Amino acid sequence: MASLKQKIENVFTNTASEIVDPIFDIEESTSHKVAGFIISNSFMNMDQIDRQNKVWDHLERNLPQDDLRNIVSLLTVTQDEAEINTGGGWPD
Repeated sequence: MASLKQKIENVFTNTASEIVDPIFDIEESTSHKVAGFIISNSFMNMDQIDRQNKVWDHLERNLPQDDLRNIVSLLTVTQDEAEINTGGGWPD
């Protein structure tokens, strides 16, 4: 059986997600809660709320409610935003 992390990655590597070449930095706890980042230039020129709506609309169409309840957070960033934040470490 696939982990929730794997399920999320599979959902977004499908072309129907409209998120091109996603990179994932997602952690899954021992209690099967997940949190992390989805990095893609598909988010360029989009407000954060529009990014989140795009991600959650797709998740809700493709994952059961039990899985959705175990997603703590998925932050959406472009590759440039990820490089800025990881180049010098994430701000405190």
